[in-house]
Amino acid sequence: MTRCSLFAVLLFFLTLTGRAQSYISDGRLKVSIVNPHYLQYEDGRPFFWLGDTGWEIFLRLSREDAQWYIYQRKEQGFNIIQAVMITEFEGVKAPNYYHALPFIDEHPEKPDITPGNNINDSVAYDYWDHIDYLVNYAEKMGMYLALLPAWGEYVIPREGRLLFKTTQQAYNYGWFIGNRYKNNKNIVWMLGGDRMPDERKDGVEIWRAMAEGISDGTNGEKNMDGAADYSTTCMTYHSYSSSSQWFHNDEWIDFHSWGSYHSDYYLSRSYEQATHDWNLARPKPTLNAEPAYEMHSVNWIAGNGLFMTYGILPTGLFSQAPVVIHTVITTSGSFTMGNINPSLLLM
Repeated sequence: MTRCSLFAVLLFFLTLTGRAQSYISDGRLKVSIVNPHYLQYEDGRPFFWLGDTGWEIFLRLSREDAQWYIYQRKEQGFNIIQAVMITEFEGVKAPNYYHALPFIDEHPEKPDITPGNNINDSVAYDYWDHIDYLVNYAEKMGMYLALLPAWGEYVIPREGRLLFKTTQQAYNYGWFIGNRYKNNKNIVWMLGGDRMPDERKDGVEIWRAMAEGISDGTNGEKNMDGAADYSTTCMTYHSYSSSSQWFHNDEWIDFHSWGSYHSDYYLSRSYEQATHDWNLARPKPTLNAEPAYEMHSVNWIAGNGLFMTYGILPTGLFSQAPVVIHTVITTSGSFTMGNINPSLLLM
């Protein structure tokens, strides 16, 4: 199948749902009542997830640059952006563009919040005010955000940056962000971040506690009892392997996520994982949330060549030309893109 043909198939599926529309009419995303393999808008129309990975926009970008990025992605036909609140690189120690930090003394239960939100007042405009502004702007633009509360490293430390030590800390932080953004209908909560939850002994329970906190915060309740009303949130978990491995029977998770990542052009797991989730009892939608990025070195090795668009589509959405339609269907109508070159973020 040619590169042009691959793009044609992608564009065909985009026309089934149309360009992203205003959240005022679309509302929150939810799992289809008619067919639980798919996501839909509140009014029942199917939602084709066409995402971009703007992971660190809250930390790195000014208001103006972030607005331009969101605007551009909207114009290009994207309808959701994956972004991290506490980012992978220096997310706790390094201030954002406006010199603000997320927490007091790097304590996850002490968000650094100041009175007011005037951008011209460096004290008033805190870290969370900046996220507020961009979440609201995206909502006005009709763009959904898949928000990672904190990169997986802060729960499952591979590099010694543990932040959430207990389920109570995870619950309280989840409650804070759930309550703060309870009125924003353009949010999908994407827990995790490149970490399999059982890499840490109590990792699965910590993520469950955070999910409970988010839902309780959204609902205006605060009672860490292992139960919540999850009907008001849409949540998933970002990992190399599908979240179905750990959370398929959990009430909090609405759909599954996994990544084919950056090891080769043609990866059988990029459709095998989707097929596995599709065939589960009591199925949920499933999403390849991180295929290969444009300009990323193949298998992370310099000299192996770079992924370009024609290589990304096979690994991410299509996997191999003979299974084009099959893979689009089994990934619940979805595709996420990314680019390793930060200078191209605003293009």
